[in-house]
Amino acid sequence: MSTAENVRAGAMERVHVPKTAEVLASTIRAQIVRGEIPEGAALPSESELVSQFGVSRSSLREAFRILESEQLITIRRGAHGGARVKRPDVTVAARYLALLLQPDGVLLAGNRTLRLLYGTLTELVRQEIIAYTIRETPGRIQSAGESVRGAMRLVAAGEGDKAADFWRGRMLSVAERVAETHGGRTIVDALTSG
Repeated sequence: MSTAENVRAGAMERVHVPKTAEVLASTIRAQIVRGEIPEGAALPSESELVSQFGVSRSSLREAFRILESEQLITIRRGAHGGARVKRPDVTVAARYLALLLQPDGVLLAGNRTLRLLYGTLTELVRQEIIAYTIRETPGRIQSAGESVRGAMRLVAAGEGDKAADFWRGRMLSVAERVAETHGGRTIVDALTSG
């Protein structure tokens, strides 16, 4: 079985049917990160959103909880309350990264931290590749795998600076290809549609 067929088969095995709240949160999240809903803007009222999206109040509230946990909105209670948009903040990513590092006792330096950062970037690239496997040639998929292995070999050899330079170059190359192929799609689009 070719690499492309393996990727397609793996993607087919992990079918996840998202809940209504997840789909709604994904829709609003994409609007926020694209700047379609500016920072500080109030989202429409619950009743307006329920009507607009054709969802239940409980699904809407669960979507709000998801977005609030991601710190993309704040919820105020009371007469002048409602949901207001917040700009995505690096502290959210830092908190999740710390949660991944802590169980392994990883300090904020060294190869284990770099491996986790590379793994995170690799997951973003993997999601994009899976989403567009049908359009990709097996050679490109194999090339992506070789790039990841090359970066990891440098990290394992203690060559953090060389690994960072190598990976930066690969990521710039991927970014150019993605921009050419997918136009206005964002990383969030890849993660939510993959």
